[in-house]
Amino acid sequence: MESSEKKAAKPKRVVVEEIIASDEEKETIKTEVPVKPPIPEPARPRSSNLYLWVLIPGTLLLILLVGGIIVYQVGLNKVKTKSLPTPQAAFIPQNSTVPTPSQTPTAKIDLKKYSITILNGSGKIGEAGKAQDLLEAAGFKVSKVGNAKTYDYTKTVIQAKEGVDQGFINQLKTTLSKSYSVEDKSLILSASSKDEVVVTVGAG
Repeated sequence: MESSEKKAAKPKRVVVEEIIASDEEKETIKTEVPVKPPIPEPARPRSSNLYLWVLIPGTLLLILLVGGIIVYQVGLNKVKTKSLPTPQAAFIPQNSTVPTPSQTPTAKIDLKKYSITILNGSGKIGEAGKAQDLLEAAGFKVSKVGNAKTYDYTKTVIQAKEGVDQGFINQLKTTLSKSYSVEDKSLILSASSKDEVVVTVGAG
């Protein structure tokens, strides 16, 4: 009994074996360490989509603009080339005369209706006689020739009574203007004057 108890009381030995790894095994151990996977970078927005959004509307606007210009030019050319209807000439049968507009006959002026008195107001000798020859050659009637009160007339002056026709005065002025410088306006003779028309010849 005692021997069995002694056997039972003997302490037990624990054997610990030390495992020494070789260099190759160490390297394999190092490489077998799990590596954390890399964190993926956030996806960047693609710039091609932005270009498409800008390019497509811009292209449409350009097409519309070019089309509008072409339509405007075509319409403008049509307006320019549109010819007006040419007026058709009226048909005139042969052997027919076209009526000409009737000309109103001008009233004939009687140049001998009034007697003319010619006065020399220039101081030049024989000037009144020259004016007489000019008027009589044109058809006027000269009743008397003389000298004016003064010789300081630079232009030829026509005087007539109120009853004298204006057409007669105008024709007299036209005839005298061929050789003399005549005043534009004619003067009125007094009603008590014996003369109907008086022409005072000036130096001009």
